[in-house]
Amino acid sequence: MRARVFLAFLALGAAAPGARAQAAPSLVGRWSWEALVDTEAVADGTIDVRRAHSGALSGVAVFGGDERPVRVLAVQGRTFRLEMVMPDGAVPVEGTLLDDGTISGTWGYGECSGRFTARRGR
Repeated sequence: MRARVFLAFLALGAAAPGARAQAAPSLVGRWSWEALVDTEAVADGTIDVRRAHSGALSGVAVFGGDERPVRVLAVQGRTFRLEMVMPDGAVPVEGTLLDDGTISGTWGYGECSGRFTARRGR
């Protein structure tokens, strides 16, 4: 009998508002980003990420007056991998959505690599 009461209590607690885990933040939206080597910004722009009806994520990066496609390769919780498609290859970016709503990560292109930061807006 006690076991049934305990299980019923757990079931009610799991169904209560606020008891459910919050969904991971979404990459969908506009992001202002910077690519840094050491502490120097070497590129910046915006990325617009959208979700297709199928659920797949994709986007467009704008920097230096050019638009480039963005392929979102993986999202797991707060971490993600994407590629900015360039004429001579892809720029891979790996990042994490932080509690303050910003992104912190890394990028690489040829022999160059560095930090990647982004925040919503603009």
